[in-house]
Amino acid sequence: MTTNTLALHTTDDQFTKFDITVISWVQNKANRYIEISATGSVGQLLVSIISPTTAEPQRRLSEFHDKFLSGMGRLNMQITAYINSATIPANSVEVDLTKQLVYLIATPA
Repeated sequence: MTTNTLALHTTDDQFTKFDITVISWVQNKANRYIEISATGSVGQLLVSIISPTTAEPQRRLSEFHDKFLSGMGRLNMQITAYINSATIPANSVEVDLTKQLVYLIATPA
C-alpha cells in the first residue's frame, strides 16, 4: 500500500502532516495552479500551490503535478511545503513558489 502525504512546515519549525485526498490541476483564464485537498489531525485543509503566470514557471509547476501523479499508487509520495505562518490556517493555505519552497519526495512503497 502506498501513501500520499502533505507536510506543511511553519515559520516556527513545526511540521504538520496531512493525508492527501485529492490533487488537481486548476486552469482558469488568469492562471494555472495545483490544488490539494487533505485531511489531518487539525481537520480538512485546501492548499493552493501557485507560481508566476509566465511560461517557464507554469511549465515547471505542471511537471511537478505530473511527477506526483505518475508516482501515485506505485511509490510513497510526499509534498513538503513551507508556509509563511507560525500556525496552520483553519481552512486554506496558499503557497507562492516565488516566496516559499515546495519539495516532492518519493520513496519505495
